[in-house]
Amino acid sequence: HPDLQMVKDLDNDDCFWNVPADFSMRANPFTPELGDIVPSEELDLSGNIMPGVYRVLQIANPNMMYMFDLNAEYPLLELDVAAWLCLAYITGETAVPSKGEMERAVEEQMLEEMHIPYLRWCMDMNYFEALNELGDNHWSDDYSDTRTVEMNKQYARYYTGVLAQDMRTAKYPLDLGTQNALNEKGEQHVQIEMLNLFARHLLNSHSRDAQWRTFRDVDAAPFKSIHTGQSAAPLPTPWIQLDRQWTVQKSLNKSSDTILGNKKKKTPQS
Repeated sequence: HPDLQMVKDLDNDDCFWNVPADFSMRANPFTPELGDIVPSEELDLSGNIMPGVYRVLQIANPNMMYMFDLNAEYPLLELDVAAWLCLAYITGETAVPSKGEMERAVEEQMLEEMHIPYLRWCMDMNYFEALNELGDNHWSDDYSDTRTVEMNKQYARYYTGVLAQDMRTAKYPLDLGTQNALNEKGEQHVQIEMLNLFARHLLNSHSRDAQWRTFRDVDAAPFKSIHTGQSAAPLPTPWIQLDRQWTVQKSLNKSSDTILGNKKKKTPQS
């Protein structure tokens, strides 16, 4: 059936889009340096959508549903919510939008992403080139800079907001608020994503522990359950020294003290 051939038979025009002529990006920390970048005439589709699909519904044939994680920040949770969303549409708990409503919603999503620097650069080559010309050692490469923190928080709030809205639509048992008004648990979810970003980008390749430290060896204490407030348990030893059974291997160094979380632990002696 032609409606089942979702991506293979898309026309070239279906893979690009454009913004209204009067589009102007909301001010952000890049604005003083970049000004108002004119969008490209042809924009790539958002990496957060599947062409021809609204949430889990195929727009041309909403009886067909798809679950995928694409550029997911929280893949397992997003797939679980997607499964609930499929169930809600199948059982009639949630009404299936009209074709026009779905197409407008997808366009509105991409238009909103054009206001988020770290999402627009994936769609708009003009904006990508402008960011690329900022060069090395720019303040945006410093993840402790308040301007970078602001943009990363905008990025994290957007993804959490989309997830929150899908949860509401799917009647999911966890409530993070709405896309435009996160509740307390939603804000806690944003904080976890911010901690995750810092863990991955604040590693120092010149530090004494660079030989073994990975983003998994970050201080676990700030990562707290949004349900119980319980902090995550730290690893018993550096991640690189764990085998597949999660038992401790011998130390990389014959004698080394390592810091895991806020506790100083002696690594095993070889």
